[in-house]
Amino acid sequence: MVPAEIPPRYRVLGEVGQGGMAIVYRARDETLGREVAVKVLHGHLMAEGESKARLEREAQAVAKLQHDNIVQIFDYSGPHSPSSFIVTEFIEGQTLKQWLGLHQFPYPELAALVVIEVANAVAHAHGVGILHRDIKPENVMVRRDGVLKLMDFGVAQVMDLERMTVTGQLIGSPAYMAPELIEGRPVDVRTDVFALGIMLYQLSTGSLPFAGRNPHEVFKRITDARYPDPRSKNPLIGSQLTKIVARALAREPDDRYPTAQALVDDLRAYASEAGLGETRTTLATFFGNPEGKQAELRPHILSQLTASGAKAQSQKKMALALELWNRALALDPTYPPALMAVRSLERGQRLRRTLVGVAAAGALALGTFAVFKLVPPPATEPPPDSVAEGAGSAGEAPVAHSVQHQARPGPAASPPAPVAALSPSLPAESGSPAELPGAFGAADGTTMPRGEPLRRARQRARTVLQAPAATSVAVPAPTVRFTLGPNPLNVEVYLDGTKQFDFGPERHSLDVPWDGTHVVEFRKRGFYTFKVDVGPSLYRPVNDHITGRLQGLPAPLVVKVMPPGRKAQVLVSAHDGGSDAWQFAALPGQVVRVPFEPGDELRKRLVVTVVPDDAAPQIREITVMPGQPQTLLVELP
Repeated sequence: MVPAEIPPRYRVLGEVGQGGMAIVYRARDETLGREVAVKVLHGHLMAEGESKARLEREAQAVAKLQHDNIVQIFDYSGPHSPSSFIVTEFIEGQTLKQWLGLHQFPYPELAALVVIEVANAVAHAHGVGILHRDIKPENVMVRRDGVLKLMDFGVAQVMDLERMTVTGQLIGSPAYMAPELIEGRPVDVRTDVFALGIMLYQLSTGSLPFAGRNPHEVFKRITDARYPDPRSKNPLIGSQLTKIVARALAREPDDRYPTAQALVDDLRAYASEAGLGETRTTLATFFGNPEGKQAELRPHILSQLTASGAKAQSQKKMALALELWNRALALDPTYPPALMAVRSLERGQRLRRTLVGVAAAGALALGTFAVFKLVPPPATEPPPDSVAEGAGSAGEAPVAHSVQHQARPGPAASPPAPVAALSPSLPAESGSPAELPGAFGAADGTTMPRGEPLRRARQRARTVLQAPAATSVAVPAPTVRFTLGPNPLNVEVYLDGTKQFDFGPERHSLDVPWDGTHVVEFRKRGFYTFKVDVGPSLYRPVNDHITGRLQGLPAPLVVKVMPPGRKAQVLVSAHDGGSDAWQFAALPGQVVRVPFEPGDELRKRLVVTVVPDDAAPQIREITVMPGQPQTLLVELP
């Protein structure tokens, strides 16, 4: 029943939904000629001052906000009207909570993009002095074009537990509350940051961080700040996102992100490492076709994470490089570029340890020879900056550093450091206990003369340090010839975006300039493009052989019935069934996107069941191919 109190200007088209506080109607603004949403307070709450005040607060708060990710308000009944309602823009779509009931985010980077959009809206509200205090998926709309809209700014304070239980306001809300809300402490922008952290955890893992059998148990877990490590819920979540979640969910506000914008900055950096910089564009395509976008993003994320790791490595950020490559390998443990990058780094570390060990051992022997010949025995107490301070073995870096320091005597005004004694267990050329000074100089403080022994020592040290490096560097060829192994075979081969040839018996190898990073692609109509980045500092496949299995695009299938207009339900399922069988439900005329997973055959047999409202089900079989639309006409009895 449509409330008579709604002004005739708004012609009600139907009810959208209702909650414990209000009913939402879809209506048409006859004056301005646009569709709107009218939120009307329940009749039994009209007499409650708090309920009317909450609606008024929502109207006043949203009226101050102008942001693409916040629902707009057009009208408000006013505090003295016999009915209480607000009029907002109508969002054609569903809530994020409803979307989560049917889908999930396959990659944590996509979850981060969603939180970025919501947090941007929250940061805008904070900028004009408004705290939301009730951030949760139920209060986020997913518009049909993929734009997210934050709504319901009506909560201004937390009511006591008994009142909330009685009015039903606990449903869906306790799990998103910050500790200070529960404990009645002052709240600020960091309270909303905590709720954003909960959403980030939920969207990334598919579960809430704080769960319990009742609100009291949930509150206890929140105030204790106890939640499962997100990596235990989703192995694709690396240590970087785990740290972001941990900071957002810190129990004390002082330990959290100081602003929603600070959280956005970290999430944007995290997502951009996977090549997901265009937040709104990526989300629009993902929400429009979740299954198809998932398959499209997978090779892109793998490639970008590997490239970001190589960039971090070139900047000497080894821990970050390993983190990025680990994220790629968590997504695909057999991804060759990431595997090769990790193995290359391991080989490099082993080589550096070997070079340092050889250099240190040789320099130690040379230093022993020079000291034994040119200086008296060392002092019994080694100084703090002597080699003995850091030399656990002859292969450690401090020894090599000492050799470099010894080769350059300090200025005459600077007193030379005393000679330090090393452990007698270390090797020495002279056969006597090894001795290595902290600086070249005699024990009485006089500078050591620059004689022939010192010149020879320097020359031999340079030989030991430089020779291994010279033999370990291979001069790359101007080009590298890669043999190709695409699946399916009839693909087009591209290099750096330019077509080279059609793969076949006559052309099955590709020459790639070995002077930087280049992109090799296999393209085929109806399939996602296979792409791999190669280069001297990035990736070189084993045996110079590039293999790639292309994944098919979803096949659009439309089932129509005859005669037109008959009511029926359409069920589309895989022909073979099995443990991983899937099924889609649709209406006649709707498009069903049949997925093709990696490893699927190039043709897929389907069973289509049409269930009329007034007749027996009709069963048909059909074969679809990747990316090729099909229409099936079913005549009903």
